[in-house]
Amino acid sequence: MSEKKRDRSSEQTPEAKAKKKEYDRQYRLKNKQKINQRVQNWKHENPQRNRVHTIKYNRKKFGPRNTRDWNQIMPKIKETLDSFTSQGIKPTLRALHYRLFSFEVIHNTIFDYQKLSQKTR
Repeated sequence: MSEKKRDRSSEQTPEAKAKKKEYDRQYRLKNKQKINQRVQNWKHENPQRNRVHTIKYNRKKFGPRNTRDWNQIMPKIKETLDSFTSQGIKPTLRALHYRLFSFEVIHNTIFDYQKLSQKTR
């Protein structure tokens, strides 16, 4: 049993491969209706296979972006910066932005990113 099994598909001559391909094509043409019926039965028996799965996200209820009071957000920004510095980390603007977004303090928008950049200069 120490012998490896040979892959016979690689040993086929090009003529044999062409012959098999033509046979398969003829079979499909001859039995097209039966094949389609099998596919329809399979789809009917397995309806979950045909369904496209989508992820539904819960939209967060934030106010309009221009009505956000950054004076209330600034203490949370300072608190976040303090937690970074207490760990010996000098955060990038991006890291700070995503930390605040994860705490649902700001939106994940370009507007909030730019506003955060202005406020932390």
